[in-house]
Amino acid sequence: MNRIKRQNLSTQIRALLGTLTLACGLLSTSALHGQSAEETASAQSQISIAIDGYLAELKSNRYTRMDANVQPLDNRLQLPACENPLEVEHQPRERIGGRITLKVSCSDTGGWSVRIPATVQLFDHVVVAGNSIPMATHLTGKELTVQEMDVALLYRGYYRDIAEVRGFVTKRPIPAGQVLSPVTVNPANLVQKGETVSILAEAPGITIRAMGVALMNGAMGELIQVKNTKSNKVVEGRISAPGQIKVAL
Repeated sequence: MNRIKRQNLSTQIRALLGTLTLACGLLSTSALHGQSAEETASAQSQISIAIDGYLAELKSNRYTRMDANVQPLDNRLQLPACENPLEVEHQPRERIGGRITLKVSCSDTGGWSVRIPATVQLFDHVVVAGNSIPMATHLTGKELTVQEMDVALLYRGYYRDIAEVRGFVTKRPIPAGQVLSPVTVNPANLVQKGETVSILAEAPGITIRAMGVALMNGAMGELIQVKNTKSNKVVEGRISAPGQIKVAL
């Protein structure tokens, strides 16, 4: 009878020890998982801050505003926090708008990198046709207007200010609302080589006019050489209107 009691007691002790061992193992595993979750949350915060800073730098003062939709990081990724500053770059490198991929890398020993899809809209002031403009029109600026729009996909380029294209000539008909680009307009030569031009020299309180001969072709705002027909002196001036050159006194 005593032998049976001792056997039962021994069995109970072994069961109790087994339960304690299992509990300690679960506690240890839980602690490890808790630490991993904290590290993952810290890494995710680092990634978010790094991406925000990178996108702000891309926007800089070049665009009026930026709207970015960055895909959330997969919560199943258990990334350790990075001791070094994270490195961010975007792909494809030739553009920064539209659908891109942000590559975020940790340079620690045994570091990591993740690729996060994003859609970026870049807004800027854009010169567009205010109404339909026929081909071969010399633009005065009255035909144009400026709008804010997403320029991320304007691969052909665009102009930000009407003054940039004033005096240009249209290569083709431009419908109302279309963005002006180097594909649709060309600088117009307002002065032809050998043409007689008016030379205008201005200073506060004084204006001097003379006649000259253009020694080269030129478009609005371009600097060209002109020979004064009276003095035979060659001067440089900027084209300010068809057949007119402004020089500094």
